Amino acid sequence: MKFTDGYWQMRPGVTPHYPAQVHEVQVGPDALTVYAPTRRLRGRGDTLNLPLLTVRLSSPMPNVVRVQLWHHKGSRPPRPQFELKPQPAPPIEIHDDEQAATLTSGRLTARVLKAGDWRIEFRDGDRILTSSGWRAMAMLDTPEGRFMREQL
Repeated sequence: MKFTDGYWQMRPGVTPHYPAQVHEVQVGPDALTVYAPTRRLRGRGDTLNLPLLTVRLSSPMPNVVRVQLWHHKGSRPPRPQFELKPQPAPPIEIHDDEQAATLTSGRLTARVLKAGDWRIEFRDGDRILTSSGWRAMAMLDTPEGRFMREQL
């Protein structure tokens, strides 16, 4: 699906909602869940009439990080859906401090920065492999329906 005319301009009828900042992080035994509002929150009133995106990081196998994005998850199964070969849960490390929350599987680390604009870095040790920065991840409302997008 094409959402833009060129690189910057949205097509008519397309409304993007980008995660703007990390609002809350929840650490679970097998996943890291991040709640991200679609604009910066300066006070309680900023949370009204504002989409909240949920980003869940987990690992289905060693050296792999699964990223799931949703808004109002609901009960219908997601599509498309691909079966993964079942494997025992890999050992993962999850850390949450004032600067960032991280999930590490094998050599691969997903690092969610808490301060400033929205950013997830995917690292091999100290080397950044790729990242999802400002306006890279989005929920898009279109005349055809709602879509999720990621540009690494």
